[in-house]
Amino acid sequence: MMVNNEKITLIFCCILSACSLSPDTAIQNKMADAYSLHNDDIEQRAEQIGSFLRDLKVEGYIHKKPEALRVDLVYDTYLVHKPLSFKGQKVVVLEEEYFTQWVGCCIAPGGSIYFEKTKDLKEIQDYAKQAKCRVSKADELLETLKRDGVKNHLPKAEYYELRCKDMG
Repeated sequence: MMVNNEKITLIFCCILSACSLSPDTAIQNKMADAYSLHNDDIEQRAEQIGSFLRDLKVEGYIHKKPEALRVDLVYDTYLVHKPLSFKGQKVVVLEEEYFTQWVGCCIAPGGSIYFEKTKDLKEIQDYAKQAKCRVSKADELLETLKRDGVKNHLPKAEYYELRCKDMG
């Protein structure tokens, strides 16, 4: 038979475990931080995104190697293989653009989150404004993936890009 203090402790532990962050919430918090621009430091954001993508690889959300590697523009494309949402939207593709060596011009270090619209865009637009990113319609996502040789099973849907590659 439990004493009152033991019952209170047991109840407190149950409440505490129920209130802890779910894995999806923890991932979303990491994503929000990784794609945010801190102190207008674009290179830092690019490093944060790279680190976040490495975490997703370990956790099985994306493959260890990109589905597409575009040497001409130096960006990697990753299909999302486990359910992942961000600001209420279904994340389907992650893209990272980075410097490895000077290729001439036009590199915008950072990343993009491509998502299928599943609800109103206000929450993700508010985040984009705060994080110095842009949200735009991604009408050509499926065609671009096909052109880049990415085999996918994404349905025809309304896709958007959250682009965090420059100062927004």
